[in-house]
Amino acid sequence: MELMTESDGRRRRSGQELRSFAETLVTRSSQIELSLKWLIRTVARSSAAAMTTPTRESGPGEGRQKAPLPRGTLSRDRSGDDVVGSGPLVCRTAI
Repeated sequence: MELMTESDGRRRRSGQELRSFAETLVTRSSQIELSLKWLIRTVARSSAAAMTTPTRESGPGEGRQKAPLPRGTLSRDRSGDDVVGSGPLVCRTAI
């Protein structure tokens, strides 16, 4: 069987080759879509965790539990900024 070529010398693909190539593209795009969804969920979880209220340590000893600061309580965060506990949001004040 003779290979069919285009006028510029490229080999003409058979219908089966084109179908196989299309299936490969669909499979890979599905894998990429799943990876992106996982990445978006992971980043969203990390962002949500970073936006939690400031905490104070309660109870002695190791394994101390973290308790949220009462609403309106003024304290300092790790960077030394004043923060006000206010539910899921934290108000930072510039000194």
